[in-house]
Amino acid sequence: MAILKEFEDMSDTPLGKLKQVAEAMTVEMHAGLASEGGSTLGMLISSVDNLPTGNEHGLFYALDLGGTKFCLSRVQLGRKKRRVLEQESTEVSIPPHMMSTTQLSFLAGGRYLNNDVVAAVTLGTGTNAAYVECANAISKWHGVLPKSGEMVINMEWGNFRSVHLPLTEYDHALDVESLNVGEQSFGKIISGKYMGDIVRRVLLKMAEEADFFGDTVPSKLRIPFTLRTHEMSAMHHDNSPDLRVVGSILQDILGISNTSLTTRKVVVEVCVIVAERGARLSAAGILGILKKK
Repeated sequence: MAILKEFEDMSDTPLGKLKQVAEAMTVEMHAGLASEGGSTLGMLISSVDNLPTGNEHGLFYALDLGGTKFCLSRVQLGRKKRRVLEQESTEVSIPPHMMSTTQLSFLAGGRYLNNDVVAAVTLGTGTNAAYVECANAISKWHGVLPKSGEMVINMEWGNFRSVHLPLTEYDHALDVESLNVGEQSFGKIISGKYMGDIVRRVLLKMAEEADFFGDTVPSKLRIPFTLRTHEMSAMHHDNSPDLRVVGSILQDILGISNTSLTTRKVVVEVCVIVAERGARLSAAGILGILKKK
């Protein structure tokens, strides 16, 4: 199908392009450390200059505000031999307009378990990254340098933009219809909030221009975010002979019944393209961080 082939070509992430994305990420990191507003990345100074060493012990409480939930945890730490002796937590859902990400807590938790941890990345409803930077490399820092010589930087990498990102007509349409037009370019192609809707948009064009689901266009396909990313993921991972998970989701979520195996296979192909593009670009972003380190 021509629409599918065009989408696949536009979403392609060959090694050369991934290297360009990684290099662009590194360049933006340098620019963001040099001056406020000098980069598409926030590169926020967190004021966290000491991370756990693994020797911490005793009772600790943690407030984790990010993603889709607010989590309160009570943790008993027992030094390196028995890191976490006891843990209790409770969660409260967060309204969509208040969502954020939780990079510093992930980085701190990772450093407690392994002193070699230098960065943390969230790939969930939203996406972000934080890493440990040498304090003297932060040109925009005007205060007294911390004794540790380090500073955790909250990158806000969802807003990363580059001419090397493989954006398609579906990405541009999603952006124009979003609440933050022109922002979060990277986040809109790798985070869970948007990937399912990209699949929906591709299927809608196939239905409108190629009668992919028959003579009529399924009405639910026209509704933004009807298809969520966890449903896209379930279809992507369907390995049943008849792709029954794909068939069930098409019927239950999009109101498309009696789909053929051929149709289901094409739907899976769309999911694979979106998922692989997101995964490979995420990896390129991580490489950019490590190159900066």
